[in-house]
Amino acid sequence: MSTQLNRLQQTVYAAITRSEAAPALPLVRPSSTLTSAQRLAIYQRSYVARLLECLSSIFPALQHALGDDLFRRFALDYLRHHPPAGYTLANLADRFPHYLEETRPPGEQWPDFLISLATLELAVLQVADGPGLEGQPLTGVEAPAALPDEALLALRPSPAPCWRLFAFPYPVHPYRLAVRRGRRPDLPSPQRCFVAVTRHRYRVTTFEMDEDEYRLLRLFDGRRSVSEALAAIHPGLSAQQLAQDPPARQYRKELANLPAGEVPLCGRVPQKLAQDPPARQYRKELANLPAGEVPLCGRVPQKIRECLRAAYRRLYFSPPPISG
Repeated sequence: MSTQLNRLQQTVYAAITRSEAAPALPLVRPSSTLTSAQRLAIYQRSYVARLLECLSSIFPALQHALGDDLFRRFALDYLRHHPPAGYTLANLADRFPHYLEETRPPGEQWPDFLISLATLELAVLQVADGPGLEGQPLTGVEAPAALPDEALLALRPSPAPCWRLFAFPYPVHPYRLAVRRGRRPDLPSPQRCFVAVTRHRYRVTTFEMDEDEYRLLRLFDGRRSVSEALAAIHPGLSAQQLAQDPPARQYRKELANLPAGEVPLCGRVPQKLAQDPPARQYRKELANLPAGEVPLCGRVPQKIRECLRAAYRRLYFSPPPISG
């Protein structure tokens, strides 16, 4: 490409993409009805309209929440501060939630809703365009959750490249779904909302979960085991440390044979273990756990197992190799 042609292209590009009125360029001739600046302004307006169209398609729920006019004002100001920097518009919206955070009025709570909604809608786009598990064998994807307790506790779930996990201060997930279904929802009141975004066969899906599930799933980074994640949720639980202690192993075996309702009482302790320091500490930690979570110490609670099964089925995690 010649230097002269390159300079000409840069000049036309700068004239079309500038936010001010289009300048007169000698190379653009006037027509019988329009000046050269007016002719160039057609392309300038079309360029801006295309950028606004892109942002509108990425943030339809946010546009509904703000209204068309206010959304346009936000979008134009964002484009002035963050114009496209490459040949593709794929990354046009990447900084929009951050822009909303930077320009929020001080002392106001309602911008949290807009920022959260924009964050969720942007995540859907990024998951759709980003890497995923397509092309990998997904047979037996739920097999890890069916492992025996000991093997499941040792499992180290690795997040799928297409998985995102969020905790929002507003119920933006049902709000977004309502807009997608053609409804006109009112602005919601503050309420914690925990959402996962993932992709299966190039189709993006979102799932809402409770806080307990979120607290567990957010700990998995490919390095932490299920046992370590459970211990992190319950810092007083030292089952991992006691796993190799013979009295503790026997005590766990005894507990496993007790009726569920008696486990929290920890009342049926073998006499030979009653004075054993590790077992006494183990009993103390068990007694401080909520009743429904006591089976963590030696057995994986059904709720945890179901949570992991759903996580693998929904492709939150990359399927690990299962031997045997």
